[in-house]
Amino acid sequence: MSFLARVTVLSVRGPRVVCQYAEIHPDAGGAPDHEIFAFQIIAELFEKMQRGRLRNQLESFPLSMELQKTIIGCHPRKSAIEDMIDLLRGRKVKIAQDEYQQQLECREVGVGVIGQENDNFFKVYQPDFNQLLSETARIVGAYHLSKTAPFEVGEDERSRRFDAGEFPTCEIHFAVNDVDLLYHVVPGAEWDTAMCRYPV
Repeated sequence: MSFLARVTVLSVRGPRVVCQYAEIHPDAGGAPDHEIFAFQIIAELFEKMQRGRLRNQLESFPLSMELQKTIIGCHPRKSAIEDMIDLLRGRKVKIAQDEYQQQLECREVGVGVIGQENDNFFKVYQPDFNQLLSETARIVGAYHLSKTAPFEVGEDERSRRFDAGEFPTCEIHFAVNDVDLLYHVVPGAEWDTAMCRYPV
């Protein structure tokens, strides 16, 4: 899977967050102009910390791997954010091997992916986009982009900039209606993402 963008948390002040968005692949399609991306930032950062996949190239980043796991373990909205991840990615359910074989032969309606991890089998339901929109509206109180000019160039200029390693960036400003959802969102956190655009 190719990563399309890099997200860096710049500041967190109460319910307000500022992130930098850098487009690192030309297929990213421009700056994410919908508040679903704020929903994604909250859920994806939690997921990256939980799996130990958070970039840690900034000397100022304050959280060791051990502290990240502690934050995830005592997160006041852990269950809510796990539900957010399910909404974003699709709900993942463990299944028996015989059901896995059945799914190979005749896929259940609503199941997007089936697979195997080590000795465990699973199915993943397709995300409910209308529910994702509804939850985003409930969770995200404000969302806007700034400094989007680097994205507003022709295709040839974009290609030249990518070839030269000049990635377009902008700032994402958003606020949430429940500050506890940001318990794990800390300045300096940085990660690459493959999801940036939504059919809205």
